[in-house]
Amino acid sequence: MKEKLTELIKKSSILKEGDKAMYLAMLDSLSEEKMADLFAILEKESLVLEEIEAQTENKTSDANKEYMEEIKSTYKEEKSEAIDSIEADDSKKADQMISNL
Repeated sequence: MKEKLTELIKKSSILKEGDKAMYLAMLDSLSEEKMADLFAILEKESLVLEEIEAQTENKTSDANKEYMEEIKSTYKEEKSEAIDSIEADDSKKADQMISNL
């Protein structure tokens, strides 16, 4: 438990660096009950942070999917417009060549 508690203290985003150093220094003098309490608090923080990160990742992934769909749609539109423009230019050139004959 002490190793896991040490890891949780180091990874904590709630504790300031000075507080982390203090908890790490006094870890050996804490009773099992106090260690268990601190462990429960820091483990809950860790789980909440993991959940928030997962939600953020999902939202980012969804946003990226929407953005990629928008890019694909824009590309198709631009490609279609470019093809239409080229075909129109080719048609004009062909008409000019025919009229020159």
